[in-house]
Amino acid sequence: RGNHENTDMGVYYGFFDEVQRKYNSAMFSLFTEVWCQLPICTVVDNWAMVIHGGLFRAPDVRLSDLECLPRAECNAMDTSFQMRLLTDALWSDPHDGLGVS
Repeated sequence: RGNHENTDMGVYYGFFDEVQRKYNSAMFSLFTEVWCQLPICTVVDNWAMVIHGGLFRAPDVRLSDLECLPRAECNAMDTSFQMRLLTDALWSDPHDGLGVS
């Protein structure tokens, strides 16, 4: 699951229009429900974590923190610890400097 699997990005980049043209807006709602059920990350062979975004703002984030994340759309305005982790997991891009870009 990445940052484009949400309602705002689907509308902005034309996926909503395409689905509505081919099906209907109810079908787009089903897509958003499915996106919220996709995993945030996966662990391969107990060795590597695969995630769309980059590093987290919070130090010492553990897999147990990610397992507790809500199956919801990302809300960047929500500053709760869980939503910040979800936002970082989906949106955090690498950059050259130290800290959060």
